[in-house]
Amino acid sequence: MRLLVSKFLSFVALAAVCTMIFSATAQANPYIEFQAQTVHLDNEGEATIEGYFENTGDTDAYVKWVEFDLTLTARNGQQMWEDFGIRHYTDVFVPAGEMVYYEFSIEDYQIPEYHGKFRSNFQNVRTYWSTAAG
Repeated sequence: MRLLVSKFLSFVALAAVCTMIFSATAQANPYIEFQAQTVHLDNEGEATIEGYFENTGDTDAYVKWVEFDLTLTARNGQQMWEDFGIRHYTDVFVPAGEMVYYEFSIEDYQIPEYHGKFRSNFQNVRTYWSTAAG
Protein backbone atom coordinates (compact mmCIF):
# COMPACT_ATOMS: atom_id res chain seq x y z
CA MET A 1 0.00 0.00 0.00
CA ARG A 2 2.81 2.39 0.92
CA LEU A 3 4.49 1.67 -2.47
CA LEU A 4 1.24 2.44 -4.28
CA VAL A 5 0.84 5.79 -2.45
CA SER A 6 4.48 6.67 -3.19
CA LYS A 7 4.04 5.90 -6.90
CA PHE A 8 0.82 7.93 -6.99
CA LEU A 9 2.49 10.96 -5.37
CA SER A 10 5.43 10.65 -7.80
CA PHE A 11 2.97 10.58 -10.71
CA VAL A 12 1.14 13.68 -9.38
CA ALA A 13 4.45 15.54 -8.96
CA LEU A 14 5.56 14.60 -12.50
CA ALA A 15 2.20 15.71 -13.91
CA ALA A 16 2.47 19.05 -12.10
CA VAL A 17 5.98 19.66 -13.47
CA CYS A 18 4.89 18.74 -17.02
CA THR A 19 1.87 21.06 -16.77
CA MET A 20 4.08 23.97 -15.71
CA ILE A 21 6.58 23.35 -18.52
CA PHE A 22 4.00 22.92 -21.29
CA SER A 23 1.83 25.85 -20.16
CA ALA A 24 4.88 28.16 -20.12
CA THR A 25 5.80 27.24 -23.70
CA ALA A 26 2.19 27.40 -24.88
CA GLN A 27 1.89 31.02 -23.80
CA ALA A 28 4.03 32.45 -26.59
CA ASN A 29 2.76 35.94 -27.31
CA PRO A 30 3.64 39.05 -29.26
CA TYR A 31 4.37 42.24 -27.34
CA ILE A 32 4.49 45.29 -29.60
CA GLU A 33 5.08 48.92 -28.66
CA PHE A 34 5.26 52.03 -30.83
CA GLN A 35 8.28 54.27 -30.25
CA ALA A 36 7.86 57.75 -31.72
CA GLN A 37 11.11 59.36 -32.86
CA THR A 38 10.26 62.63 -34.61
CA VAL A 39 7.32 64.83 -35.53
CA HIS A 40 7.30 67.12 -38.58
CA LEU A 41 4.96 70.07 -39.07
CA ASP A 42 5.48 70.90 -42.73
CA ASN A 43 1.90 71.60 -43.78
CA GLU A 44 -0.83 73.46 -41.97
CA GLY A 45 -3.27 71.00 -40.45
CA GLU A 46 -0.94 68.00 -40.68
CA ALA A 47 1.68 66.38 -38.45
CA THR A 48 3.88 63.55 -39.70
CA ILE A 49 5.04 61.11 -37.07
CA GLU A 50 8.09 58.89 -37.60
CA GLY A 51 8.92 55.97 -35.39
CA TYR A 52 8.93 52.21 -35.21
CA PHE A 53 7.00 49.25 -33.87
CA GLU A 54 9.09 46.89 -31.76
CA ASN A 55 7.94 43.33 -31.06
CA THR A 56 9.76 42.07 -27.97
CA GLY A 57 7.52 39.01 -27.82
CA ASP A 58 8.19 35.60 -29.30
CA THR A 59 5.35 35.50 -31.84
CA ASP A 60 4.85 37.39 -35.11
CA ALA A 61 1.86 39.75 -35.15
CA TYR A 62 0.05 42.54 -36.99
CA VAL A 63 -0.41 45.96 -35.43
CA LYS A 64 -4.07 46.93 -35.69
CA TRP A 65 -3.89 50.43 -34.22
CA VAL A 66 -1.82 52.70 -32.08
CA GLU A 67 -3.39 55.21 -29.71
CA PHE A 68 -1.67 58.07 -27.90
CA ASP A 69 -1.86 61.58 -26.47
CA LEU A 70 0.34 64.22 -28.13
CA THR A 71 1.41 67.69 -27.06
CA LEU A 72 3.49 70.02 -29.25
CA THR A 73 5.34 72.82 -27.47
CA ALA A 74 7.33 75.64 -29.10
CA ARG A 75 10.88 76.39 -28.03
CA ASN A 76 9.65 79.36 -25.95
CA GLY A 77 7.42 77.00 -23.90
CA GLN A 78 4.15 77.98 -25.55
CA GLN A 79 1.88 75.02 -26.24
CA MET A 80 1.11 74.92 -29.95
CA TRP A 81 -1.26 71.95 -30.12
CA GLU A 82 -2.56 69.10 -27.97
CA ASP A 83 -4.91 66.18 -28.47
CA PHE A 84 -5.83 63.08 -26.49
CA GLY A 85 -6.77 59.57 -27.56
CA ILE A 86 -5.45 59.92 -31.10
CA ARG A 87 -5.99 56.58 -32.82
CA HIS A 88 -4.25 55.52 -36.03
CA TYR A 89 -5.40 52.29 -37.72
CA THR A 90 -2.97 50.10 -39.63
CA ASP A 91 -2.17 46.48 -40.49
CA VAL A 92 1.63 46.39 -40.16
CA PHE A 93 3.35 43.00 -39.83
CA VAL A 94 6.01 42.94 -37.09
CA PRO A 95 8.07 39.73 -36.77
CA ALA A 96 8.95 38.48 -33.30
CA GLY A 97 12.07 40.11 -31.91
CA GLU A 98 12.25 42.79 -34.63
CA MET A 99 11.54 46.48 -35.24
CA VAL A 100 9.63 47.88 -38.21
CA TYR A 101 9.98 51.56 -39.19
CA TYR A 102 6.63 53.28 -39.58
CA GLU A 103 5.53 56.78 -40.60
CA PHE A 104 2.03 58.22 -40.61
CA SER A 105 0.23 61.55 -40.59
CA ILE A 106 -2.51 62.95 -38.43
CA GLU A 107 -4.73 65.74 -39.64
CA ASP A 108 -6.37 68.48 -37.61
CA TYR A 109 -7.04 71.99 -38.90
CA GLN A 110 -5.61 73.39 -35.64
CA ILE A 111 -2.14 71.88 -36.18
CA PRO A 112 0.06 74.84 -37.15
CA GLU A 113 2.56 74.93 -39.98
CA TYR A 114 5.76 75.45 -38.02
CA HIS A 115 9.39 75.37 -39.12
CA GLY A 116 11.07 76.32 -35.83
CA LYS A 117 12.27 73.99 -33.10
CA PHE A 118 9.62 72.42 -30.90
CA ARG A 119 9.14 69.48 -28.53
CA SER A 120 6.72 66.65 -28.98
CA ASN A 121 5.48 64.79 -25.95
CA PHE A 122 3.85 61.38 -26.49
CA GLN A 123 1.97 60.00 -23.53
CA ASN A 124 -0.28 57.04 -22.83
CA VAL A 125 0.90 55.20 -25.95
CA ARG A 126 -1.06 51.99 -26.44
CA THR A 127 -0.49 49.54 -29.28
CA TYR A 128 -3.07 46.90 -30.18
CA TRP A 129 -2.14 43.85 -32.22
CA SER A 130 -3.37 40.49 -33.45
CA THR A 131 -1.71 37.39 -34.84
CA ALA A 132 -4.19 37.47 -37.75
CA ALA A 133 -3.89 39.75 -40.77
CA GLY A 134 -6.74 41.94 -41.95
